[in-house]
Amino acid sequence: MLKLDKKNKYILACSFGPDSMALFDMCLKEKIDFIVAHVNYHHRKESDFEQKSLEKYCKTHKILCEILSTNDGEIVGNFEAWARDKRYKFFKEIAEKYNTNYLLVGHNQDDLIETYLMQKKRGKYAKNYGIAKEIDNFGVHIIRPLIDVPKKELQKYCEDNNVPFSIDSTNLEDKHERNRIRHHVVSRLSEEERLLLLQEIKKLKKPCVSLTNKWEIERFLKLNYEEIVYLLDHFMEKTETHKNLSKGHVLEIKRAVKSKKPNLEIEITKNLLIEKTSEKLFFIDARKLKEYEIRMEKPTKTEYKFLKIDFSKGAEDRRIKNTDFPITIRNLKPEDLINIDGNYVKARRAFINWKMPLYIRKIWPGVFNKDNKLIYTPRYREVFEDKHKSQFKIDLTSHFGAN
Repeated sequence: MLKLDKKNKYILACSFGPDSMALFDMCLKEKIDFIVAHVNYHHRKESDFEQKSLEKYCKTHKILCEILSTNDGEIVGNFEAWARDKRYKFFKEIAEKYNTNYLLVGHNQDDLIETYLMQKKRGKYAKNYGIAKEIDNFGVHIIRPLIDVPKKELQKYCEDNNVPFSIDSTNLEDKHERNRIRHHVVSRLSEEERLLLLQEIKKLKKPCVSLTNKWEIERFLKLNYEEIVYLLDHFMEKTETHKNLSKGHVLEIKRAVKSKKPNLEIEITKNLLIEKTSEKLFFIDARKLKEYEIRMEKPTKTEYKFLKIDFSKGAEDRRIKNTDFPITIRNLKPEDLINIDGNYVKARRAFINWKMPLYIRKIWPGVFNKDNKLIYTPRYREVFEDKHKSQFKIDLTSHFGAN
């Protein structure tokens, strides 16, 4: 029994190997609602054969099959890391297309043990030792129903049930570390040795760290390597990026946090930033710092992510006249001139005077009239009560999340 909720629709990541094909057959027999997603990297001699065979099998069983075809010219950096990011981005797109968030992956017990032995050999902290049975990552909820089943049992299942499959030729080589561990360690484990390793994995505990996105600097600096990696892994998952953090990486982060600069931006991944102020650290999703532009043809109401504006009864209490329309609300640029008590100051200087965190500067709004002149920008204060009759609400807490 797969123990899957039959009310849900699932995406099945299928390579045409025995593990994912066994899972395919089990889903069919249990009448699970699923769509197959297959990635052809054209990286092995049998890749095209596997794609065609899978497409034919899906057609026979009336299962939708989505294919991503890549080529060597797309590869950036390490192939394994590139391939992982490529396929999970594809899986997420397919999940969104079919309005689901559940991804089935055919990882088995041998995969779990291999991963753990690699982690142990490298001596690095891991958020999940071995492989988690269920986890939210890359923007999808990953479920591994076969994680407790040995690989040999899945291949036998396919043979006994006439389920077609292909063996990855690269898995037969000893070129990669995982293959060496698979061939010379895991395949030779006795049942007792296998059980002891599985018990060892279960006993390993995760660090007890608050997963808040706002930290006092002094408190953050007291965290050890494992605790910082655990914290950063959490936010990398939320921002759909991944990076293996060595002890050297963590030391660099700590040095940056210790620096005397009152405002500092530390890039962890393309989507994850640590923003440092004089006293606090914020973990920020960089995708939420994009430029924006809202056009308002006449005095009315509008909402945009962190903005809620109501000028329907006029906005002259903010020096915005009806003759200024149509107006544009957009994020301020450093060179934009702000009128402060009759004096024009560049936005860059105003932000410094207001002690505004760097990440907020990137999206702080200004109102421009039909002649593209800045006529209003709200004054930034960490604690601010707006007493205007018109509404110009900026909700950064909900925008960036308060964990």
